[in-house]
Amino acid sequence: MSNYSTFVFGLHVDDAVEQAFRQFEELPDVFVIKKNKFHFIEKKILGITRRLHQSRNRKSDFVSRFICASDLHDAPLAVGSRYNFFFIESYQAINYGYVSSLKEKFPDSTFTLFLVNALKEYTSLKKWVENVEPLYDHIISCNQRDAKENHWIYRPDCYTPVKEIGVTSAVPLNDVVFLASDKGRADLAHEVYLYLSKMGLKCKFFILGKAKPEYEREGFSYISQAMSYEDYLRLVFDSRCILEIVANNEEFCTLRTMEAITYGKLLLTTNRSLRSEPFFDENSMYIFNKAEDIDIDFLKNDPKNMKVSADYFTPSNLLKFISEELERK
Repeated sequence: MSNYSTFVFGLHVDDAVEQAFRQFEELPDVFVIKKNKFHFIEKKILGITRRLHQSRNRKSDFVSRFICASDLHDAPLAVGSRYNFFFIESYQAINYGYVSSLKEKFPDSTFTLFLVNALKEYTSLKKWVENVEPLYDHIISCNQRDAKENHWIYRPDCYTPVKEIGVTSAVPLNDVVFLASDKGRADLAHEVYLYLSKMGLKCKFFILGKAKPEYEREGFSYISQAMSYEDYLRLVFDSRCILEIVANNEEFCTLRTMEAITYGKLLLTTNRSLRSEPFFDENSMYIFNKAEDIDIDFLKNDPKNMKVSADYFTPSNLLKFISEELERK
């Protein structure tokens, strides 16, 4: 008999996203299906079989089922038992043969798909989700628009707090920190930098992308390679406020929002959708369109007394939320 009630699939390789879901591995009744050493080959094969399934190729299901069986080789699953199978958006989660083979073995179990990305940002994702949707009992989306349009459940993303990174100073060294790939953000980021610097605030801004020499100066830098998430968090811990500029005017709860709440930081953001979130707090979150909109007095606020607790986004709270949703059905 297995001691685990929940099995999690699809933890990512990216260090920031993997950190977000890391707490799953610490929960006593949760078993995380690990990636094997052939992860990248497996990912490519499942991508091919997923496309073949769309054209009703029977061989594709056989291969997908074989890979699923391989992934579950060491999993403590008992035949005939009921489990909660939780699929984070991944190549396994949207492969029909992979999920259906598991569903056939454990027909009384509950299958939940957790979508992290917005469908409009990844056009191919929509058709893959439509293909596997009948296999899932519940689909949860981190995007309010997608959840509403498809009659799914809405829930913000996950985040596991980091506790082991040293802080260089007891008092924050910077007022505002910003790190993002360009994607059209650079111009506004530069305007915000100039405005805040003019007001006497110390900023530390980094943009990943092709450099604009006229923008570069002390406190505003371009980087050619992605900064490690650990190094970025050191900057966060040494700053009072996180700046967020959402790309393409997308509206969803972002990693930067979760970091601000988790680590007790102020948040400057262009994300208008935050106003409709249950955790929105005017004392610690400020929404703006252009640099001149920013109220400098906001940056004097104390973010420690937030509306929600620092563990609001943790995986354990997500599983609690799912359990409550299941009870309502």
